[in-house]
Amino acid sequence: MEPAPPSVVIDLQTEYNAALTRVSARASEVLERVARIGITAYYDPETDLAVMTVGEPGPSVLLELDTGVWLRLAPESEQLIGLEFPDASTTPLSSPAIARMRATIFALAHEAPATFIRVPPADSAELAGQLRELVTA
Repeated sequence: MEPAPPSVVIDLQTEYNAALTRVSARASEVLERVARIGITAYYDPETDLAVMTVGEPGPSVLLELDTGVWLRLAPESEQLIGLEFPDASTTPLSSPAIARMRATIFALAHEAPATFIRVPPADSAELAGQLRELVTA
């Protein structure tokens, strides 16, 4: 496969940066939604996927934030609705803040593998704050 022309790479990077800016601009909404509907966590040891969703899980599109962490966005509104950690137990993360979030989600969801579980309110509030900080950094 031939590498993409530089103009295509620049266009894709510009589009990615614009999407991340739109998500960051609306990050404060996460705290309000979490207070209203809470967070669910999921970990499947067979696929090694950890997921955190605001409210119940639903359709989403993914925006890679960093190696090993993807933002889950509502398809129509680009509203931040959670995170996914592919290869959750093995992917090294570049940020200590992301690693703490993954460890919290991993620990909570480990209680009932391959099942979405409701996160206790205190943990939900902490995760929501960390998520907001993550996307506004």
